[in-house]
Amino acid sequence: MALRRFTQFKTITPLGLMMVVIMVHHQLSLGMVLNWWQNDTLNQGLLIVPVCFWLFFTNQQPVDKVKPWWPGLLLFLGATLLIFLGQQTHTRAIAEIGLLSSLLLIPATLYGWQFLRSYWFIFAFALLAFPIWSLITPYAQLLTTWATVKLMSLSSLPIYAEGFVIEIPAGRFIVEEGCSGMRYLVTALAIGSLYAYLSTGKLITKLGMFSLLVGLAIVGNWLRILTVIGIANFWGIDHPMVSDHATLGWIIFAVLLLGWFWLGNRFLPKRDSNNGHRTALSNRVLPRQMYTTALLLLVASVVIPMTSTQFLAAGQYREIDFNDLLAAPWQPANKELWLQPHYPGGLESLYQHGGSSTIAYLIFYQQQADGAELINETNSNFDPDQWDLLERSKQKVSPESKTFTVNEQIIKNSSEGRRLVWSWYEFGHRRSASAFAGKLYDLEARLKKLNGSLVVIFSTPIVESTAASRQRLRQEIAQTWPTLSANLVETLKP
Repeated sequence: MALRRFTQFKTITPLGLMMVVIMVHHQLSLGMVLNWWQNDTLNQGLLIVPVCFWLFFTNQQPVDKVKPWWPGLLLFLGATLLIFLGQQTHTRAIAEIGLLSSLLLIPATLYGWQFLRSYWFIFAFALLAFPIWSLITPYAQLLTTWATVKLMSLSSLPIYAEGFVIEIPAGRFIVEEGCSGMRYLVTALAIGSLYAYLSTGKLITKLGMFSLLVGLAIVGNWLRILTVIGIANFWGIDHPMVSDHATLGWIIFAVLLLGWFWLGNRFLPKRDSNNGHRTALSNRVLPRQMYTTALLLLVASVVIPMTSTQFLAAGQYREIDFNDLLAAPWQPANKELWLQPHYPGGLESLYQHGGSSTIAYLIFYQQQADGAELINETNSNFDPDQWDLLERSKQKVSPESKTFTVNEQIIKNSSEGRRLVWSWYEFGHRRSASAFAGKLYDLEARLKKLNGSLVVIFSTPIVESTAASRQRLRQEIAQTWPTLSANLVETLKP
């Protein structure tokens, strides 16, 4: 009877602890599901989670020895810390990675290392639900733009390409991040890996079929963009298929997927579900070990989130005086002109360098909230409805022999031509052009009760050449830096 109760405990406990973690972080959990539903690049998570449960209960690899894995408890604490960091820095991706990691670590910690070895694919497959794909989206965008221009150059259609902008006689197209093809690529990764895992055959054949589907997803996205441009050229840019190009992409991907499945059925036969052992979690473990591990996981999942927020009580913020932050010849300018950056919740101040077209924005943040924070992927240094992004890169600036990196963007519109935009984040004595490092510095600034943080934006027109405009910005930042740096440190101090 005792053994039967322990077996039930061993089966129910991981699910119960997972539910506790979900309930403790219910707002984050609900937001993650809504993000899966609304984000085209992440909505595969709605299917990956139930598939992981199905794989768990149908796994044919036996587990003969179940023993709690104590390093998993430390990793679980690390995952809980990620949730805390993500929530306090308003970085949803980090918080969601921490939440999903903590859920996966619960059964791994309770059942042990051999369980991880037998169920490795479930853990690897679950990674596809993690919000990590935005990291490679810019590279996929660059590849898609390059491939589209190269393929179009083989035709007789006249084109003009600059940065992410492609112009044909019928109109202009912008290869935005949504056109990078990540939605098809992540779907191909999920389908290809699951199909290969559930099939028999040689490893090299599985890898070949998996790689083929990934390649088809990438090429299919290129075909989608070429088809949309072709339709616009022959039938006009107002054609319904041009505006609904996402549906066209799924049609192309579905056709390629059907052909891939046909090849897969020939070269990768499915497993016989009647062969092999069913999942069996051995009872050869002391109940006391399982009870102790489950109790520690429960304490970590409940107590840590309840106490962590006490370290970041809101500070007493002083009013920011924008006067004299930039010395002459910088003068306050009209905010309705120039770039019109998008930073919700920020206190914005715009300066103009004498009578020139060189400008500087200082956008301060004190109290931040989700959707209104200093570093957010939806923030923009310019109005995307008025300007087209041509290029982006990193540049080095060395005022007063203190070298630091800035983000560079080259933008263009029909009335003002091209402009060079440099930006970075300021946190008292620290600065960064990295969004990831900036999030950590921003958290440190709040722990130190600083008076806020800000983004600094400098911009100048590109008249002669990009190199000449870069040199002009370097010189003006170097001249401005002693006053600006000292005033920012004084303004942001606790």
